[in-house]
This record gives sequence, C-alpha cells and structure tokens, in this order.
Amino acid sequence: TGLTKLGQVFLAANRLTGSVPDFSGLTGLFTLVLDNNQLTGSLDGTMFSKLTSLGMFRADNNQLSGSIPVELTQMTQLMSVSLVNNSLTGPLPSFWNDPLIHVHAIALDHNMLTGTIPALSGDVMGVHRLTLSYNQLNGALPPSVGKFKNIRVLDVSNNQLSGPVPHALGDLSSLTLLDLSNNAFSGTIPPALHKLDSVEAMDLGYNSFTGSVPPGFATSNNLRELRLNNNLLSGEL
Repeated sequence: TGLTKLGQVFLAANRLTGSVPDFSGLTGLFTLVLDNNQLTGSLDGTMFSKLTSLGMFRADNNQLSGSIPVELTQMTQLMSVSLVNNSLTGPLPSFWNDPLIHVHAIALDHNMLTGTIPALSGDVMGVHRLTLSYNQLNGALPPSVGKFKNIRVLDVSNNQLSGPVPHALGDLSSLTLLDLSNNAFSGTIPPALHKLDSVEAMDLGYNSFTGSVPPGFATSNNLRELRLNNNLLSGEL
C-alpha cells in the first residue's frame, strides 16, 4: 500500500464482516477504530508488531475470538485499547509491567477472559482507567493493585474473583469509581477504603463480605453512591 501517511482510520458502525484486515502497511497509523461491526476471527499479533505508531485501537461490539496477542501489550505508543463485547478468550495479558509502555485506558469488558489479574512489578503511573467486568477472571485481586498510582476508574465487577480485598486499594488516591461487585470477595471491608477521598461511586455488592460497615465512609466528602447490598455484613450502622 502507498498510504504511508494515513494516520487515522474510522470504520465504526457499519456492517463489515470477516477478519480484521492486515493494516501493517499503514506505517503512520495512529488511530484505528473498528467498533460496531460484525468482524470475526482472531487478532493478528504480527500486524500490531509492525504498527509502531499506533496510539488508539478500538474494536468494541464485534465477534472477535481467540486470545489477546501479546504484541498488543508491547506497543510503546499505545495509549488506549478497547475490545469490549467480543468473544475473546485466554488469559489477561499485562499491559503495565514494561516501563516503556504508557497505556492510559484499557477496556476489555464483556469477553470470556480467564485466569488471574497479573500482578504489578512496580509503580504504574500511566493507567487511568481499567475495566475488566463481565469476564471469567478468578483468583485474588493482587495487593500490588495499589501501585496504579494515577488510576481513576477500576471496574472488575462480574467475574469470579475471591479472597480478601487488599488494603493497598486505599492507596489509590485518584480513584473516582471502584466496582468490585458480583464476585466472591470475602473477609471484612478494609477500613483503608474510606481514605479514598476522590471516590464518587463504590460498589461492593453481591460478594461475601463479613463484619461491620467501616465507620469512615460517613466522613467521605465526595462519595455519592455506596453499594454494599447482598453481603454478610452485621453489627450496628
């Protein structure tokens, strides 16, 4: 192809079928949006390894299958990836353990991803939004999640996560939305969560939390919505 200067391709909201074509010849491509089509098949990792300028990739609401190629997690210019509402399977790759990677927003909701959430090897400054709801992720929420230093939205609802909620969540001072609902979390609600002064909405409903409601929630300045329904909480309010 001779379209080496083409920087943006928007093909959303059509009736496109078949697999995602090979865009690797578009060496200057920065934005690729394929939302709301009928695309099928798996994502080609080799293509992504050649799109060294890609900063945004969106393919929400298609019928993509297979695993998320590891090459997508190794793109140094990528800032936003959204693959919501497909049929992607396999493990959740780590978009956050390479210091050269600067992804700000990761949206992988409504797929069939399995396995655990990868731990963080060090402080991660770039990720602002991580949404993983409606998958089949299991295991514990890693304590290293507290290393997402600038995260504002964390949604891991509607999975099969279990165990106690790490106290390190209380270190996420920029967090505005926390959704842990519809999992199998247990133990007490960490009092550290009331330190989240920026949180506006927190949903811990439909888990197996025990003990009392931490009194610190009553002093939160910005909290507008708190959901603790369908747990095993006890004691006085």
